[in-house]
Amino acid sequence: MKKAIFIFITIMLVSCTTTSERDSENDASGNSTEIQQEILDEELNAVQLRYYDTIMVHGTEMMIIPIGANEKNNKRSSRSKFNLSNDNFKFGGDGYWEKDYRFTFFNLIFYDLEKDSSYLFFENERALIHQVIPNINKEGEDASRFIFYRIQNRDYNLDGKISSKDGEYLFISDKKGKNLIQLTPNNTKLRSWTIIKKSNIILAEVLVDINDDKKFIEKDDEVRLLKIDLEKLKKGKPLLDDSLEKQLKEQFIDLYSKEDN
Repeated sequence: MKKAIFIFITIMLVSCTTTSERDSENDASGNSTEIQQEILDEELNAVQLRYYDTIMVHGTEMMIIPIGANEKNNKRSSRSKFNLSNDNFKFGGDGYWEKDYRFTFFNLIFYDLEKDSSYLFFENERALIHQVIPNINKEGEDASRFIFYRIQNRDYNLDGKISSKDGEYLFISDKKGKNLIQLTPNNTKLRSWTIIKKSNIILAEVLVDINDDKKFIEKDDEVRLLKIDLEKLKKGKPLLDDSLEKQLKEQFIDLYSKEDN
């Protein structure tokens, strides 16, 4: 009988200890969740969104609203860390400006006037949008069924952020901002592009990381002219073949080299 009582008391003590430990673990987990939520709330409160001039998509009821942001001057946001100010890039009252870039945004809102509904261009992707052209070419004519974008969305040099040192690419989407397609290669930095009037051809000038050192430096790399066929919707190919480029370089050397003394 005494043995049975001893076993019963032992089981009760173990059960009480286990319950106490479980309650302590739950309290610790709850405290951790609360702290994480406080940090998130501080970071959310530190961000000021900026809405810029709307862009109407020709021939549709779609409207594009570019979105920028900056960090409020809030002492409570000391734990908040944003990578948007690296390399002197800053979202602010005048957009996001650096060298020859136009205004730059981290996302776009597509708003359907007819359906009174909206959605984000990027759901979870980290990207910098430098240019948005809604299916209109430079002559003001309806170019195609596409919207064109200059976008940086790849940490090409693997330094943990997207900045002016990374590649920049030409993209297109349909008129609703869906079915996004990259038109220039990953190892390039877009310099300029144009739609050939009354055609489905784009000519894009890019800087190619020819030596694959993950840097875009003109003296080390090559400038190429790419031909992009909007009917095929594939990444652009060089307009000139290697032999023609070599001929042009030899011609330049022959015509413009300094004469020997």
